[in-house]
Amino acid sequence: MDEISVNVSFESNKVSQIMSTESQEVTLTPKELATRWKVSERTVRRGIEKKTLPHFKILGSIRIPLNFIEQYEKGEIKWDDYIRED
Repeated sequence: MDEISVNVSFESNKVSQIMSTESQEVTLTPKELATRWKVSERTVRRGIEKKTLPHFKILGSIRIPLNFIEQYEKGEIKWDDYIRED
């Protein structure tokens, strides 16, 4: 299997700081996160649209870093720390 390298630019430096090299490979789609949190996919997508949910795109597909989600769920980071203010 060929290895694919992707350069990702995050809008928040804090997000890139919490992600280890290993966790960068593990992501969730909006649908997977919605299932995990027992909310609608639309709710997750609203968070993405409002830029309150760290994410990136690969060839148009939205991906959410699992490391961020796990740290948020454990209470290790605060959601408000990642809200982007324009």
